[in-house]
Amino acid sequence: MAASIEKAKQEAVEAIKLMKSNYERITDAENIKGGLVIEQAWYGVFGVSNKLIDVTIPLQCLVHNSKLILPSSETKSQMVGFYDVAIGEKKQLSVRYKFRNAKHETIVDDSEVLRIPKQNHRVNS
Repeated sequence: MAASIEKAKQEAVEAIKLMKSNYERITDAENIKGGLVIEQAWYGVFGVSNKLIDVTIPLQCLVHNSKLILPSSETKSQMVGFYDVAIGEKKQLSVRYKFRNAKHETIVDDSEVLRIPKQNHRVNS
């Protein structure tokens, strides 16, 4: 099992390297128009074990017209740039993002729909 996780991790790392220029282009365009910028995104098991991977780049690459929608699915670990960090454990996706220069945060379960931006994700500072 550890070998399969390590193999999936290496595939995710390689995929993220290939996304880098697209990530920068999308982030720059969204910043210019005050659109959707993923500041930090983590996927995995939160809590004591904290088995997490940084999925900021893969999520930003999915932003289109200042929106990001991930449909419900069996697991997000099958998405490009993601992998299953803890087989058999409950995973979540945590996203901190900026929209219209306001900070937002949300956490969704692995199989739950992610739809951002949303007003109720706004963080009052």
